[in-house]
Amino acid sequence: MEGNRTRRFGFLAYLDVSNSGFRDVAIGGDDWNLCLDIYNGKQAELKSISIPEPVIELGQSGITKTYQVLGIRGPHSSGETMVKSGDSISGFAYYVFEYWGWDEWSLRNQDGTITGKIVVSDVFGNRSSARFVFKEITVEKARTYVTDIDRINTASA
Repeated sequence: MEGNRTRRFGFLAYLDVSNSGFRDVAIGGDDWNLCLDIYNGKQAELKSISIPEPVIELGQSGITKTYQVLGIRGPHSSGETMVKSGDSISGFAYYVFEYWGWDEWSLRNQDGTITGKIVVSDVFGNRSSARFVFKEITVEKARTYVTDIDRINTASA
């Protein structure tokens, strides 16, 4: 774009959200955001994107398991985000970070990993966060989990 390089990153995270409170609570809408450190101490806050339910082969047995995507109704999940007191909910979330410009804006990549923070909010406005270390994998491997994952949220999708 305008003679500058464009870069695109996809982050696929498996989250387990526990409710250690005394009352049932729902996670607020799509409010499990990924925060990444970018240029000059600034942060990018990414919202999760709807994807098909990931299917992952267990070992080399040929047996597969389908996982839910948080907050998304799918063939194998209801999309429910209510978490009862003392219970937990788990599922995948997918984020895309795309930018163009100077190399200084690149995400901090150390030995094929990028560290981010996922912030989860409930409907009452309470927030909790956890650091995640994302390991780089090939697009081909990511496609074995989610078909055409590299085309999600693009103009050509």
